[in-house]
Amino acid sequence: MKIQFCAYCGTKLDDAARFCKNCGEPVAQAQQPVDEISSSDEPKMKIEPPKKEQTEEDTRSKRKIVYDGELYKCPNCGELLKSFTTVCPTCAYEIRGVHPNSPVEALSKKVEMASSLDDKIELIINFYIPNTKEDIYDFFILAVSNLEDKRFETDDAWLAKLEQAYHKAKLSFGNTAEFEYLEKLYIQTRKKVNKRERGIAAIFRRNHIAIVTALSICGGIIMIAIGIILYIISGKDGNSGAGMGGYILVMLGMASLIAPYLILEEMKEKASKDEKKRASQETNSNIRSIGKCSDEFCDENYDDMVEFLRSRGFRSVVAKPEKKRLRDTEGAVKSISIAGNTEFSEDDEFDIDSTIIIRYYSKMR
Repeated sequence: MKIQFCAYCGTKLDDAARFCKNCGEPVAQAQQPVDEISSSDEPKMKIEPPKKEQTEEDTRSKRKIVYDGELYKCPNCGELLKSFTTVCPTCAYEIRGVHPNSPVEALSKKVEMASSLDDKIELIINFYIPNTKEDIYDFFILAVSNLEDKRFETDDAWLAKLEQAYHKAKLSFGNTAEFEYLEKLYIQTRKKVNKRERGIAAIFRRNHIAIVTALSICGGIIMIAIGIILYIISGKDGNSGAGMGGYILVMLGMASLIAPYLILEEMKEKASKDEKKRASQETNSNIRSIGKCSDEFCDENYDDMVEFLRSRGFRSVVAKPEKKRLRDTEGAVKSISIAGNTEFSEDDEFDIDSTIIIRYYSKMR
């Protein structure tokens, strides 16, 4: 019996099969017996059936196989590995370094190196949670650890992403022990955050500007009142010390009344600058603020500074070694220039394609 294979994907065909079990293509023509003209004097000749013209409808009706994702196999025996496998089930080989280039780890470094709160929140909110189980698990742990931290400025961003990670985990993990652990962790974290948000510290954090302003105004009024009383008493008793103390209290009280106004004006000015910066970046998406002044780069590790600049979107970052002297630190940044500028502030903006040269100390041979 002649073994037949699919002309489209090469899969071995079952006897009398009309469609390929792998790709679904029709194989009836491929299995039809070939008409032969046999003669004792003439060689056998195959008569091929006329080729059918392929229409656009036939092309659309063909089923396609799309391979997506990656296969992880044991480096020792080639066994296909499932998620979270640390020991090969076939040969007991210990798997190490399964996920060396995790996007979650890259996000953690970028958030840690971000120079401002707005940049951190933007990195967290815009991060796309991968679909692999390992990455979902890693991101879940990262979000929970940041929500348990004592710094609350990024809580809203991490909570929003934790919610997304939870729903992704629910779809990807199903009813498994891993999801049960993540669900338990999710519920515990939400309870802690909700309890924290109802505390006095959270109320003060959300309304600290209004509270500080009210306390400053009340304190200023009290100091002015006491100062006036002391000044009046000193006039009657002739006590110059009490009069001087009253005068100082009045001045301090007036400063306390003026301070909130100055602080609010400064905050408005900063908000206006931030708004202009965002509008400028939206108009020209290739413009970025540097995030650090030129002096802050010096003496830092050059690898960290290269990663910091790339995390902010700058593409052309070049590190050049300089000969290390006796008292210089190996790998420390000596100087930096951006498009030829060696002095700049953290708010200065540059094109993301500007050439950035970082010179660092190295033991050159």
